[in-house]
Amino acid sequence: MTQRRQILQWAAAAALPAFGSTQAQNSAFPAKPVRFLVGNTAGSGADVAIRIVARQLQDDWRQPVTVENRTGAGGLVAAEATARSDADGHTLSLSQEGAITIAPALQGKLSFDPLKELAPVVHLADSDYVLVVNAATGWRTIAEMVAAAKKRPGAYSYASAGVGSLHHLAFELLKIERDFFFVHIPYRGGSQAVADVASGQAQAMWVSVTAALPHIQSGRLHALAIGGAQRSPLLPAVPTAQESIPGFRVTSWFALFAPVRTPAPVVERIARDASATLRQPAVLEALRKQGITPVGGTPAQLAQLVRRDYERYARLSDRVKLASD
Repeated sequence: MTQRRQILQWAAAAALPAFGSTQAQNSAFPAKPVRFLVGNTAGSGADVAIRIVARQLQDDWRQPVTVENRTGAGGLVAAEATARSDADGHTLSLSQEGAITIAPALQGKLSFDPLKELAPVVHLADSDYVLVVNAATGWRTIAEMVAAAKKRPGAYSYASAGVGSLHHLAFELLKIERDFFFVHIPYRGGSQAVADVASGQAQAMWVSVTAALPHIQSGRLHALAIGGAQRSPLLPAVPTAQESIPGFRVTSWFALFAPVRTPAPVVERIARDASATLRQPAVLEALRKQGITPVGGTPAQLAQLVRRDYERYARLSDRVKLASD
């Protein structure tokens, strides 16, 4: 079965109504402490977001809710540990596009298949990305950057946090959309990459708003476009990429996934409770201060997001090959 067929079936399954005793299964959850396994380091955007949500869910569920950082393999370690856990909703993975869509689309053989072994629960939040350029370039729009690149092919470079990172793939997608060429300079992390764009070692980068903000405020970087559907409250004067390239989006998403055989009523209960938490004013404010946009929704909506992202990144399979571990 191809990955494309598998992901279509996965999305369809997430949209099916739950069968069985919904009331009985909902009343049994949570019956013990709940764990969120996070593939990011402590203090990262994903880690901060899930800890804010976990505190509120702990009060609502009247059970301990703990966050465990299981780093490694771009989030696959945490995701696989979740897939191997009991399918009762008490162990969930907070995962991002890297483990769930980028690795299956671009990497050869994985130690497990996220699309077959995890069930979508709820899209928690998005982290805005921004396209920045070194201020000395003088570029103020995407069109100006593209025009410069076409005038001097190969003269300019863009930085990323590494091959296969969202920073990397977002720029490759932009190159496809606007048919231009920049040299790719991969780093071993985003912090040094954005610092080198600010100092002029590279000319451009897609990066999280929070990582770019100090350099934008210092005047060393200029923001060309926000990757999300709406302008960022942290950079309200910066247009979205969609304003000049319809349909073009770059966001990093955070979502909860459960072992694939977790009962549908339990999955739906978690999605409803997490979505309700995201609507609370204190939670909204805490997340937005971190440059994170709360989302919420249903398992079916998350499955659709995963399908869309997988298909986007699969377009890059001829350009980007990720090594298998």
